[in-house]
Amino acid sequence: VGQVIETLAPDARRKGLTLTYRLPEVGTLPAVLMDPEKAIQVLLNLVGNGIKFTERGGVEIWHEVRDGLVETHIRDTGPGIPADQRHRLFERFSQLGRGLTRDTGGSGLGLYISLKLAERMNGTVYLRASEPGAGSTFVFALPVAAEEERRAWPRPPAVSERTGTR
Repeated sequence: VGQVIETLAPDARRKGLTLTYRLPEVGTLPAVLMDPEKAIQVLLNLVGNGIKFTERGGVEIWHEVRDGLVETHIRDTGPGIPADQRHRLFERFSQLGRGLTRDTGGSGLGLYISLKLAERMNGTVYLRASEPGAGSTFVFALPVAAEEERRAWPRPPAVSERTGTR
């Protein structure tokens, strides 16, 4: 997440948006099995979409542990997604109406590719909530690594708090 924030913070700043990462307390976030390059690509897409479609406010990122999954939440204060268009979000080449994609660019592949990458890591990406005019929250969820898998890994270095534009 820190690498994604460093990459996308200039885009948020140019638009006058905040980009905030609420770090978990040290030791509270369990390890997950993932391909770091794929995970970064998923996060770049989700956070990048939040920045792209938000005109005022910002994007906030945080983690929750639930039902054997580490969930990374990405909430924006953008236009939200109309209920009648949500079923198309993860389809290939799907672009939502109201001119959003035409105005902001895109091929309609980002969420589809993100979901496929997450699934290759035994995870998923989904829309947790969206309210027209108030923004959306997407979740990138990965399974917690089993104890024997965690013991086989070297411990990562401690992460210091990061805030992009705040």
